[in-house]
Amino acid sequence: MIRFLGFPSAVGVGGSAVRPVTYRLQPGRFPRRYHTLGDKSKFNSGHQQKQSGKKNGGSNHGDEWRQTVQGLFRKLSIGLCSYGTLEFLYTIWFNHQRPLWMLEKMENPEPFEMKEFFPRPDVQQRIDALLKRHNGQYDVIVGPRGTGKTTVVRKMAAETSGVVYVYIHDAGDKTVLKLEKELRSALGWWPKKKSSFEALAGLMGVNFAEDPSGRSGDQDEPDMVIIQMLDDFAHAAHRFEERHKHKIAVVVFDNINVLAKQSPSFFSVLQGIAKEAADRRLFKVIFVSSDGRAPSLFQAASAWSRGAISLRIDCLSHDDALKFLQQGSINKAKAEEILKKCPARILDLKIMCMKKIGQSMR
Repeated sequence: MIRFLGFPSAVGVGGSAVRPVTYRLQPGRFPRRYHTLGDKSKFNSGHQQKQSGKKNGGSNHGDEWRQTVQGLFRKLSIGLCSYGTLEFLYTIWFNHQRPLWMLEKMENPEPFEMKEFFPRPDVQQRIDALLKRHNGQYDVIVGPRGTGKTTVVRKMAAETSGVVYVYIHDAGDKTVLKLEKELRSALGWWPKKKSSFEALAGLMGVNFAEDPSGRSGDQDEPDMVIIQMLDDFAHAAHRFEERHKHKIAVVVFDNINVLAKQSPSFFSVLQGIAKEAADRRLFKVIFVSSDGRAPSLFQAASAWSRGAISLRIDCLSHDDALKFLQQGSINKAKAEEILKKCPARILDLKIMCMKKIGQSMR
């Protein structure tokens, strides 16, 4: 509202005062530049922008596209940062749980069920002592084929917590690969997880964690994976011994003679690891082997300074063989006759029992 006084004078005729006249300016009736002070420059700049926009022909569309791309890039950056943070935290949790999963597997061994197990108290007592005593060395159990070494050792390992039992199958040139799968299953082992940042850094040639053992080679090869598994088993064994003060962690490699035949080089590596574990008292290694090449290779290596043939499992005694045959529905006279023809190996006696059962069925 603008107030104007009377014209030409503020005093009217006869000395009377002239009343002021009030005019109300309505914004809609006049251009913006007449009733808004200081807007002339803004009007001119806006007018120039419109004129330049008409001349450029679509620069406003370019600005909108640029803003859209910037918004998408901003959202993508936030999403990637959130995913990277969550994945990094999950990687830390996963790597922390790995030894705990192995520890749980050690404390709860898988049961061994066999309907026709023939007890051998003296052998079982000596094996039990080997599994529960850390004498600062690695032990080797030997004996002829078919004398029941695998059966009795596997049964005793299943009844003792902290013992990991691995049987080595003969798979030709893939024996080491088969051993890696068996050991992975027995330990409940998972490879160490790397975050995306570490993987990207590895592709760029940056390694944040060097191998503490100083070993080199392709980390995906079966022999290197086995070495890494045993390194991780050492950490789990330390936790096991802290939790159970009077127990030790043991890994049993049965049928080691197959590895000596198919891969002598890795056989030597495994023997060296057993010696190192005995020197540092990390865990105990027990090898089970048949008579033949493996015992001679053990004794010829320098790592034998920490090894010993602690137990030899031979054929059954005459009385035990008679009991075994009588359990297989063979009378005493027939059992005496069988023992005169063949040695008292459990494998041979089982074959005789099966033949007897087959004849009775026919």
